[in-house]
Amino acid sequence: MTLFSRPRDPIIAISAIYLLLASLFATVKLDIDEFTFIREPYELLGGDYTKGYLKNQNYKKAVETAAKSYFFYWHYRPLFSPVISEQHKTLFAEEERAFGYSKPERVEGADPNALALYSSRLIVPEPDRFYSHGAGKPLLPALLAVPQLALVSSLSGGQELLRIQYSYNYHPLFVLTRIAQIISGLVTILLVYFILKKTFDEKLASLGAAICAFFPISVQYFPNLHHDSIMVPFLLASAYFLLNRKVLIGGLAYGLALASKNTAIFLLPALFIYFVWRGYECYAGSGLTSVAAYFRQRAKDVTVFGIMSLAILALFANPVSYAKEILTPITHRTFDPRGEKVDEFSLSARLKSNNELDGRSVVRPDVQFVRRVIGTGSVFFFFIVLAVSSCFQRQLSEISKFSMIVLLMALPYGLVFGYGLGYRQLMFVPFFSILSAEVLTKSHLKILMWILLCISVLYGFDPISTSDLYAPANREGLVESAMRWFTQ
Repeated sequence: MTLFSRPRDPIIAISAIYLLLASLFATVKLDIDEFTFIREPYELLGGDYTKGYLKNQNYKKAVETAAKSYFFYWHYRPLFSPVISEQHKTLFAEEERAFGYSKPERVEGADPNALALYSSRLIVPEPDRFYSHGAGKPLLPALLAVPQLALVSSLSGGQELLRIQYSYNYHPLFVLTRIAQIISGLVTILLVYFILKKTFDEKLASLGAAICAFFPISVQYFPNLHHDSIMVPFLLASAYFLLNRKVLIGGLAYGLALASKNTAIFLLPALFIYFVWRGYECYAGSGLTSVAAYFRQRAKDVTVFGIMSLAILALFANPVSYAKEILTPITHRTFDPRGEKVDEFSLSARLKSNNELDGRSVVRPDVQFVRRVIGTGSVFFFFIVLAVSSCFQRQLSEISKFSMIVLLMALPYGLVFGYGLGYRQLMFVPFFSILSAEVLTKSHLKILMWILLCISVLYGFDPISTSDLYAPANREGLVESAMRWFTQ
């Protein structure tokens, strides 16, 4: 950091390095999940039906179709394997007849005719195939992707993007499909910088922002169409504003986080634990009178925060469908058996022993629960205890206290989503960066920053080989693909 003479130089350099690394990862072809996400912005506005009506200058039908499509996605998209009601199965019957829709067969990724089969399809809302759509996907990320996909369409067209997907491992056109996601990562880094600068000083703010920017999953998964990349900055902003009692803007930000992905709900138990912690501190310092006043004020704040959040969420997802999906791990609901088996996501299924069929002793569900949620089933429990203990040995700022709680939420979060560092864990990176900036010395922060940067640069040599979510089109690496771009 001493290489920079002006105060703002470090964050400019950090942002530039992030954008460079993120752009490298953004050149990678669409992964298996992204390939399904990328058509949704088009579909939720009616897809080829709306486009067909516009070509025929039937603007009334175009608007009606776009509105029907938005309603359909708004109602069912939050659910995994949703059961479509009979009245909604025929929502697009008129358009299906007018434009010659026929239900397509499933296409395997390795099918040599996959490109031709996908090219012949109508890209439209398909009620009878909606079971294949994933869960927890409100409509905000898809809407934010509309401008960038319109830009891609104006420059090349959907068919060209499809051809490139099946011909290249890397191509600059893929960067355009991920602009909003790349910007979302940059906003997250700048938020970390802003929060740390307001709480501490410029030096710690720059180091914390660098940790966030150079973390390998930041450069790998912010430039990715998974909805986590859009959710993260809203989630961080909502926590910061609520802790500072700016409840209206905090509720707005949290509503947008919920409107991005349902995993934003994990902020609520973290807030509950934080308020209990702060209440205990009030009791230890001033007794019951202070505690009562504290909780009364917080109850008012949370009420306004919650109402604002729900109002924003309702614009992008049916709150009833959203709630049903969130409660899936602890409740049973009907689902389309042709899609994902929703019962497999219940806590009882997650805590089922793997030994039941091989004759060995069975681990009780309550033991499984404790091991996974508290972390006692892994050697990492030792490091967790030491890390938390070191945090308690100093006076932490309020945002760092909350960041520690959020990081501990990774344990129950992992019970449902696993404990690896993938796109689902992107939400923890900014909170880790903020806590690190306070508990580590500046020397140790610099060491950590350089280690993370070296790892990210190493990953950037051939980004497609850092994940198993891709189906490579050929054996070309980043350099070979770049040479083919320029020669062709």
